[in-house]
Amino acid sequence: MANNNGQRRRLALLLVCGAVLAMRCGAGLAGSAFAYSTASPPAAAKHLRGAVGGVEFKSLAGIPTNLHRVVAVSGAARGGQDSVTEKVADAMLTAIVAGLSLFSLTALGNVTQKAFGLPMWGPPLGAITLIFASESAGLARQGKLFDLSAILKKAIAVGAAAGGANFLAVACVKILGPSALTRAISVGVASLFMTLFPWSGYFAPAGAFCALYVDQAIASGAIAKLGFKYALFPCASGTVFLLVASRIYARLVVTPLKAASIL
Repeated sequence: MANNNGQRRRLALLLVCGAVLAMRCGAGLAGSAFAYSTASPPAAAKHLRGAVGGVEFKSLAGIPTNLHRVVAVSGAARGGQDSVTEKVADAMLTAIVAGLSLFSLTALGNVTQKAFGLPMWGPPLGAITLIFASESAGLARQGKLFDLSAILKKAIAVGAAAGGANFLAVACVKILGPSALTRAISVGVASLFMTLFPWSGYFAPAGAFCALYVDQAIASGAIAKLGFKYALFPCASGTVFLLVASRIYARLVVTPLKAASIL
């Protein structure tokens, strides 16, 4: 009988040791999935909450574990994933809107070129369409795409900048002749105009239009033959068209993206 009691005690002791060892190994494995804090271990039993699915862990009094060091990190990971998803969605929206806007401008330009000999396309419009597409993507997220007063104000500002600056660039070429010096002067005059003219915004791509016209005049290119009409076609008209088109296409594209919970 005494031997049986002794065997039972040894068996119970082995089970307790095994349980303690299992808990310590489990705590070590859990440490690989969590970040550790510098807090000191609790003296008595204390509830510790992990970040995965809100699972609650307990450390028992008298049994040391490392779970007191657990710090939630999955919430930050989920936040990072959401941020990446938003960036990808914004990038997709910007790219789609830019492509559709520029394609529409080119199609319209083919019509105006054949009917009136006036182009709607110029290389600086490639940068301008990206600027407006990016702005439209941000406004779509804020729900402010079709603020008509803001669109009108923006259209006047960029249209006046592109049209007025390039009217002066053509005047510089006619007065000074086409040269590298004229290119520099025309860009400087454009900057002064956009800064001082009250209806104009400061729209940097207008300077690229000015340089393009002078280069075309130096090379006796087709654009130089437009003369003062260049300020309207493609400079002012193309810029304003892209502004409006980017807002419209952003509205059309953002609806399915929101329905798919991407935005």
